[in-house]
Amino acid sequence: MINRSPWYSQAVLIGILTLFMLAILFPFYYVITISVMPNENYVSKAFHLFPDGFTLDYYKLIFNDNRLVNALGVSVFVTVVGTFLNVVVTGAGAYVLGKTHLRLHRTLNLMVIIPLLFGGGIIPLYLVIRALNLTNSIWGLIIPFLCNSFYVILMKNFFASLPVELEEAAYIDGAKEIKTFSRIIVPLSKPIMAVMTLFYGVFHWNEFFWSGILVAPDKYPMMVLLRQLIRRVDTQMQVQLPGLIPMSLTSAIIIVMVVPIILISPFIQRFFIKGMVVGAVKA
Repeated sequence: MINRSPWYSQAVLIGILTLFMLAILFPFYYVITISVMPNENYVSKAFHLFPDGFTLDYYKLIFNDNRLVNALGVSVFVTVVGTFLNVVVTGAGAYVLGKTHLRLHRTLNLMVIIPLLFGGGIIPLYLVIRALNLTNSIWGLIIPFLCNSFYVILMKNFFASLPVELEEAAYIDGAKEIKTFSRIIVPLSKPIMAVMTLFYGVFHWNEFFWSGILVAPDKYPMMVLLRQLIRRVDTQMQVQLPGLIPMSLTSAIIIVMVVPIILISPFIQRFFIKGMVVGAVKA
């Protein structure tokens, strides 16, 4: 016989979870409120639970300003291309590390584990990037960050959880390593691939530190411009939209930057838990 919890305990649990959800969503709601509120209404009082008036001028300003549109294009390119290359390189590296019969198996694993414990630092990494002639190039935001050691180990553990008989059957049929990886391993690894896509995608989309160092202002992604707009009022934009204050514009930019991640997350969420659990536990 199944023991069911009393209705009031379930009601309390639902109430607590509802309050927790509201506490998480309220900051996002408040940023939306600021971004669609006319400036004169926003400064009229310190707090607005609901929008006092409505305007899309800040969003129009974002997409009408060539500098912001260019920065959005840079962010999209770096995120899409960078994430694709990240997943390919990480997956290929993890697959090779899982082959215990390789002569340099232990050496390769050690080379992946060492960066988890010791980092070269900012200056050595910058010197390497400059030596590769990747400064002031969009590729300088992608190539130096192609692989993360922790994610390689995570994918390696996931691959180890797959039945080895599938690979053996492919070898018997005459398939080589590349065909086995692309035709058998990758289709069975959708959960961990989705996790890696989310992790790498969020990293590229939110990254602003190296972008501000490696590239010129005409190649800045959105996050760098957002950081600058938070610190100062842009004189040119004030001419276009009198009375504009940093909070109104940055709130609109925050929404523009967050919405793509919110739209993608539901499609990846169903793979997320399975990929993380199997990849982290299996050896």
